[in-house]
Amino acid sequence: MFYDQRILLEYLDVLKRKKFGFSEENITEFFKLISNIGININSDITDISLPDEGDLPFFELFSVRQIDYLITGNTTHFPKMKGIVTPKDFLTQYLENL
Repeated sequence: MFYDQRILLEYLDVLKRKKFGFSEENITEFFKLISNIGININSDITDISLPDEGDLPFFELFSVRQIDYLITGNTTHFPKMKGIVTPKDFLTQYLENL
């Protein structure tokens, strides 16, 4: 899992939304997990425009660093590209390749 500071800020913003109901403890544990297993890298900035600007750091990391997958629940916010998949599609592909 790759991330940069912008991605962490986006996760924090989303996970604190009341509609998800995550406790501060769960959010803290999630960020500990990311820091333990993830790789913090600096992403190159692009001039692409997306419907949700909060998605831009994810797309920049995926496209510029040539990462295999961008796993998202909102594939419609991204260009149609190989590797931009929903969690369900990712798990299906992953399990097929075991």
